[in-house]
Amino acid sequence: MSKPSNTGPANKPASTPPTKPNAGEDRRGFVAIAAGAIGAIVAAVPVLAGLRVFADPLTRTPKKKSTTDGALENGMIRVATLDAMPEIGKVYRFPVVATREDKWSRYDAHPIGTVFLRRTSAAERPVAFTSVCPHLGCSVDIKGDVYKCPCHNSTWTIEGERINPESCPSPRDLDELEVEVKGNDVFIAYKRFRGGIEEQIEE
Repeated sequence: MSKPSNTGPANKPASTPPTKPNAGEDRRGFVAIAAGAIGAIVAAVPVLAGLRVFADPLTRTPKKKSTTDGALENGMIRVATLDAMPEIGKVYRFPVVATREDKWSRYDAHPIGTVFLRRTSAAERPVAFTSVCPHLGCSVDIKGDVYKCPCHNSTWTIEGERINPESCPSPRDLDELEVEVKGNDVFIAYKRFRGGIEEQIEE
């Protein structure tokens, strides 16, 4: 006689009733999640602040080169006063001093070049030449009524024109600069030009 089977429904193990969630464990889990979120926010604050400081110069509109004693809106630099050149027809030499400012830093005022100024009359604005030789960039001197480069003996008239252009080492006349007079103040648009070529091309 065969034995009765033990695989019937009556022999199935009783199911375990679901356990109810523990209220204390729920609170501990919530506190842990909240603490982690707060910690992440606190850690992100200095990072975001640092990014803002770093990115702030990039979002600001860059300022033009600032100038000593004041400047016109077009960036011209104040170099002298009319009172500083009282003699009509005489050549005066003045330093060009300016501050430089970029997106991150502002640099103290320092000389960036020199210019020659000469008044042709009491009413007209002065004539300005840069002291940079158009040949190889040496510093030009004024000797009486003649401009002279000590490096290769280029010479120019008081009007800035080359003397003996055929033999003058300089490929062009002295580079003239734009001048503005505002009250007693004299401003120039200081520029540097490429040397060794006939054309006046700004660097």
